[in-house]
Amino acid sequence: MTQTPLAEIDTNEVVLCARYGELPELKEEVARLQHEYPHVSVAALLAQPVAGGNTPLHMAAANGHKDIVEYLLQHLVAVSVNTQNEQGNTPMHWCAVNGHDEIAKLLIAAGAELTLVNHAGRTALYEAQAAEHEKVAVELLKVMDPDLDEDAEDDTAKAGPSSSSASEAPPAAQSTGAKSK
Repeated sequence: MTQTPLAEIDTNEVVLCARYGELPELKEEVARLQHEYPHVSVAALLAQPVAGGNTPLHMAAANGHKDIVEYLLQHLVAVSVNTQNEQGNTPMHWCAVNGHDEIAKLLIAAGAELTLVNHAGRTALYEAQAAEHEKVAVELLKVMDPDLDEDAEDDTAKAGPSSSSASEAPPAAQSTGAKSK
């Protein structure tokens, strides 16, 4: 019997369960996939991205599903917390954009790398501040080196895409008419 490669296993249902906060259904789907593909670990199934590069952790973090984030972090290898999707966003970026400070704490405890930038050149801290999610920004700042943070913010402001427009700039830049670089 030939083993199905991980890339060919359809994990869309796992990602959807994580997105919508359906923990019992998520566990059932993982059990079903484990039964069907016994050669694949739970960690591999839960880290498998779907179209767009999003993983279950991206979706649970983006939507503030603390119970699912906790479940996923119990099964994932540490490096999975820093998986970047096709836009370069990590679960922490999405958590920050949507203002989920409790999720930020979980991701930090799991080893989230706070200096990673997405393809727009933005860190999770930048995204939290741009979206005016002060609680998330505070959680990130608690663990960051203040000198590193200042450098990261300066670099992030400079590292935006060259094609960015005023509509892509953070709210403060829009209100003053400043353009992001």
